[in-house]
Amino acid sequence: DFQPFQRKYTSDIIKIQEIERQVKIMEELLDTYEIFRDTEVVGQDLQDEKRPGDASQIIDAIGKDIGDAYKKLKEQANVEQELKKQLSQQEDSIRVLQQIDQFLQAENEAQAMLRQQRDQQMAVQSGARSDNRSPSSVPLLEVTGRDEQGANMYADQRDVGFKYFAGVVTIGQRVSFERQIFLTSRGNSFIQFDETGDNDDDKIPFVVFFLGDQLKRSLKRLCQFMNIQICYESDDQRSREELLQEANSKRNDFYRIHNATSNQLERDMKDVSQQMKRWKIALLQEKAIRITLNKFSINQGNNFLRAEGWCPTASQDLIREILDDVTKNKGVGAPVVQPANPRGSPIVPTHFETNEFTASFQAIVNTYGVPRYKEFNPAVPTIMTFPFLFAVMYGDIFHGSFVCMAGIFLCICASCFGAKESRNENVKSFVEARYVILLMGAFAIYCGLIYNDCMSIMINGFNKSQWGYGIDTSEQGGNSVVLFQRGTGGTGVYAFGIDPVWHGLDNQLFYANSLKMKLSVIIGVTQMTYGLFLKLSNHIQEGDMISIFFEFVPQFLFMMSFFGYMCFLIIYKWCIDWRTSTLPATPSLITVLIKMILGIGTITPETQVFENANFQKTLQEILVLIMGISIPWMLVFKPLLLRSKHNREMAARQIHGVVDEEQPAIQQGGGGYGQLLDEEHGDVDDDEREEKYQSSEKKAGGGGGHGHGEEFEFSEIVIHQLIHTIEYVLGTISNTASYLRLWALSLAHSQLSEVFYNQTIGGAMGMAGKATAGQIIQNVASQFIFLMATIGVLLVMDVLECFLHALRLHWVEFQNKFFYADGIPFKPFS
Repeated sequence: DFQPFQRKYTSDIIKIQEIERQVKIMEELLDTYEIFRDTEVVGQDLQDEKRPGDASQIIDAIGKDIGDAYKKLKEQANVEQELKKQLSQQEDSIRVLQQIDQFLQAENEAQAMLRQQRDQQMAVQSGARSDNRSPSSVPLLEVTGRDEQGANMYADQRDVGFKYFAGVVTIGQRVSFERQIFLTSRGNSFIQFDETGDNDDDKIPFVVFFLGDQLKRSLKRLCQFMNIQICYESDDQRSREELLQEANSKRNDFYRIHNATSNQLERDMKDVSQQMKRWKIALLQEKAIRITLNKFSINQGNNFLRAEGWCPTASQDLIREILDDVTKNKGVGAPVVQPANPRGSPIVPTHFETNEFTASFQAIVNTYGVPRYKEFNPAVPTIMTFPFLFAVMYGDIFHGSFVCMAGIFLCICASCFGAKESRNENVKSFVEARYVILLMGAFAIYCGLIYNDCMSIMINGFNKSQWGYGIDTSEQGGNSVVLFQRGTGGTGVYAFGIDPVWHGLDNQLFYANSLKMKLSVIIGVTQMTYGLFLKLSNHIQEGDMISIFFEFVPQFLFMMSFFGYMCFLIIYKWCIDWRTSTLPATPSLITVLIKMILGIGTITPETQVFENANFQKTLQEILVLIMGISIPWMLVFKPLLLRSKHNREMAARQIHGVVDEEQPAIQQGGGGYGQLLDEEHGDVDDDEREEKYQSSEKKAGGGGGHGHGEEFEFSEIVIHQLIHTIEYVLGTISNTASYLRLWALSLAHSQLSEVFYNQTIGGAMGMAGKATAGQIIQNVASQFIFLMATIGVLLVMDVLECFLHALRLHWVEFQNKFFYADGIPFKPFS
């Protein structure tokens, strides 16, 4: 093994990265000068661009072209910026020279103010001045120079000249510059700015009046430090007219040169922008190739590259074709693709071919965990079960139609308007999930038809209600109003779903709750049982017979002996014709199941479901016995068998003294993971073979999800099986109760829908009397409130809530029966 910097192609990668840095700088230059560039590279561009046949020197060739272009653009850009700066300076000088007369109108005022200030300071200090004072105690205006002996000369000993200079300062520097002028001169200066200039200009002309050469030098150093341009000084020997003429001449020259330089720079940048995308594609291709080649092992003696990795079985022929194409006429040997021993981890990655329809459902599963190699993929049943469980909670014809139309709209946008390529992540996420939303809406309409629920209103469709109201004229009836069943012999049944006669009855809610609660239990037990059979398929695929007979079978018996019996009782009770039944009383199923466990062998009138009480007694005793046996069945036998199997394997190894080399190519031990591939190809040396033998002596072989190559510890196996048994027994109870969320959320949805309707539209339409202005306003307001509540609560919040609960039922209650969720996803070149 080598460090990344020690690998052969690392130097090429570093060189490419340096070239990419130059490309990035040139892109920034193009953006600075507002030159259009189409340099964004996508995956399809890398596939469409063909690599040259002779690509051995492609990096040097591209590097030379990009380096020349980079050097040329950088030099021209620097020259253009310098010319632009000099042109701006000349324009500033012209502006100041043209406005200097306006500044000098305040010259007399400034001169009088400064001289008056000097005279006042001299009068205050007369008679008290001494040459031995500290320099910091002498005002700056008072000290104007030194005599021949080096002593200070004061203002009364030497005449002070009145001076000024003018320049330009940026708006951002104005306040700080004015303050620094005051501090430097200690208030012995007068500064004036041009307040009449254009507000759009970011520079302001100024003039500073002061006394003496000493102060002039200090103020000029300040301007130099703050990078402020001085355009004119009062001590200049040339006249302002001469300076103005010279500045105009230089400006014209700089303008012509700058214009020619800018035009040439623009032409060069346009030429570079046309080649930029081709350069970037080539650099990305070459860098990706070398990053991949760095993962190969190089045999210096035989001069060949060797790489190991996983690939989909269906892609082997395609890989061979690609390798043949890229090596054809390149002067290298033909590539060889063959199965090999995986070095390092024996875990096989998982890969599923998906399309636009199945990708979203696979993403739902992968969010929880990736299936192991050759493990059953939960995404297959999720395509149907996920939208169906959502619909059980959201069943409503009206609201489901909106969800379905949203899915149709997203499908149209994806097909006709290119929404799949949207750069908005939220829009792209919804478009990718369009088929999930479409099926959720379709199933919601289906369940709404079963519930006969449309915005809390029952629809009297199909063959109409099979119940009607009549008058009982018998002596016992006393001419009372009663319900009667239509049809021949009173056996009429509503064609599909719940009969609309239940709408508005006092016991409607009680009936709907009872029905939905029992349906939730049946659906939950059915899905969990289906999960157990998927677990059986995994064990068959793994060849794990121990787990089949000592894990699946007792789990299935435990599930069926209680929860399966409960579902059977629910359906059986629905099928009893209570008009002709001879049962002593109407049984309560909850009481039946409680007495089944706590009162074994006891059948009372309240718990009798079958006509033959003895048959029910015997059946329930057998089921309870099966429940009791299945628990130790799960707990005891599997750890003992695994230990026996391990002891036999270790004894066989000690007898033969060698590792069994006749193993299949990929053994599905360890709960579904493949072990090391065989060594039939002879590309493993003796040292590696001995290392594998020594490590294999320390490891246990497979069996029911235990092992995975770790040391066999019987105590750990027993503890794991104990936890697994307790988790399953308690989990079947808690998971079944968890499926009652289907009933709870369906009830919440129907009740919210009913409240929103009755308190808004229903109440407004029920008002009696002639329509008044107040009633019309109230009706409009009620419709608005109904619309907002429906959209905000039922079409947004409730959809999200039902979606999350359906997700939880799949991840926790369903998938924990069979799904390991610890696989490794297949990622090319990862």
